[in-house]
Amino acid sequence: FFQNIIKINKFYPIFVNMIASPFYAIFGRSQDAGVMINSGIFLGILIFSVYGIGKKIGNRQTGVVSAFIVTMYPLIFTQSRIYLLDLPLTAMVSLSVYLLLCANYFENRKYSILFGVGLGFSLLTKINFIIFIIAPLFIVAYKAFSLSYKERKPFLCDDMPKRKLNFAHSLLLGLLISSIYYAPRFVVTYKNLLFSPSSPTFFSNRFWFLKYPYSFHDALASFWWYLQATVNKGITFLFFVFFVIGLYFFLKRKLQTSKLLLLLWMIIPFILLTFVFRTGFWASTELRYIMPSLPPIAIISSIG
Repeated sequence: FFQNIIKINKFYPIFVNMIASPFYAIFGRSQDAGVMINSGIFLGILIFSVYGIGKKIGNRQTGVVSAFIVTMYPLIFTQSRIYLLDLPLTAMVSLSVYLLLCANYFENRKYSILFGVGLGFSLLTKINFIIFIIAPLFIVAYKAFSLSYKERKPFLCDDMPKRKLNFAHSLLLGLLISSIYYAPRFVVTYKNLLFSPSSPTFFSNRFWFLKYPYSFHDALASFWWYLQATVNKGITFLFFVFFVIGLYFFLKRKLQTSKLLLLLWMIIPFILLTFVFRTGFWASTELRYIMPSLPPIAIISSIG
């Protein structure tokens, strides 16, 4: 397995394949055995994580309602019956955010290490994970390292070196785990690019984005498409009404955890997938690509 790790999948990492292998060994290779991964393991991780986030930000009732709402979203429900990587990615993003909150701004060493493990396996699920974790990680890191002690005092002790060390260990552990796939592939894929800069392949691959000029009109159209599709097909108009009502009360409530964490977790991926990554290589538009932004919508609706 490890000797052939870079040959397993040419385009996507290997974590879901690793989980699927024992199911195929036990139940045989079939679509049903593959779907068991999503409808069983990763849907379970998603429910556990969304419940945990809701409970930590709000209370137990918030966690229960959040977990119920997120499983009722049509996009989540249908993807749990399909063997694709988007539900596993949604589950791993939610799990990583939950572990990030449990780390208590990197005060807790155990959960900081667990967050690093989650980070590594999330990167081994799909590289798009970075798009969805960047906002929550930034908010937590900002509160942990940038605020004055007086502002941190309600939730942090004055132990900056400890937090910095835990934060560094988390990132290092995540990179080490994910390197099992990315490191050998980097060497194999980019060997010619690094050592043969004069080759035509180097320029055609490295500067592919120059062939596709950026279009703000297309980006705006993409953003509008994702917004409409999310409301109508991703969560349905009824749950969107619940979200709008919930958002009003969510913004009025005082929460120990930053409201920006949930808001940016929800908003930033929409912006990145539409206004930023809108060149030819990234121009494909499918609703499932935005699915890891649905859990914060469910949590905000529940808190409100």
